[in-house]
Amino acid sequence: MLHLLLPTLLSTLLLLTTPTHATNSTILVKNNCPFPLYITSVSSTVGPTIPLGGGGGTWTEPQHKDPLTGIAIKVAVAQDALYASKPVLTFGYTVDYGVPDVYYDLTTTYGFAEELRGKKIAVKGDEGKGVPGITWEGAPPGEQQTKRFVGTTDLTLEVCS
Repeated sequence: MLHLLLPTLLSTLLLLTTPTHATNSTILVKNNCPFPLYITSVSSTVGPTIPLGGGGGTWTEPQHKDPLTGIAIKVAVAQDALYASKPVLTFGYTVDYGVPDVYYDLTTTYGFAEELRGKKIAVKGDEGKGVPGITWEGAPPGEQQTKRFVGTTDLTLEVCS
């Protein structure tokens, strides 16, 4: 009987010992818009929705790995957007501490908020490291823009940059 339970037990122990914060890297959202944004960090659990004031307000969390899924930083103009089928900008990422590397991208759900049309949205990493950036000039591009950086870096999403 133990030989049947051993693989499950070992898999569970591996998940419990997998680091969720193996670097000192951070995720930062900077709101340069003249209106508030609402930020929700989503992984296998949904965090609280945090209001982020306009005019340079910032929100940050440690870059981390969820052993079950990637991380999605949901950014909305409407506070109830996640639960009311309103436009949401998603800054998604996943890290691999073994390499180390990070994959990241921007997408939208339920369209693109009219308040963000014509505004620049950018994702960038640490200067001087050659981190590939993502830039939307006023609207989402037609193609997906998933990027990968080998190494560790802070990642910043700047809205209305």
